[in-house]
Amino acid sequence: MARQCHGDVKDRREAVLSLLRREEAAAVTARRIGISEPKLYRWHDECLAACEAALAPGSGKKGAESA
Repeated sequence: MARQCHGDVKDRREAVLSLLRREEAAAVTARRIGISEPKLYRWHDECLAACEAALAPGSGKKGAESA
């Protein structure tokens, strides 16, 4: 089965940010970009997990913290 592409990374990021900002209902966002609502929520969950991992102690580069 061929894998379908649903836009580039920028489009996916904008869809997730729209969901986080509650700009419109998740169903509306998903329909607008041509995906299912569960897929949008999966992208949302993956994005939050990646953010959490990036912000975890010890995840930054040495010397990068200058606060």
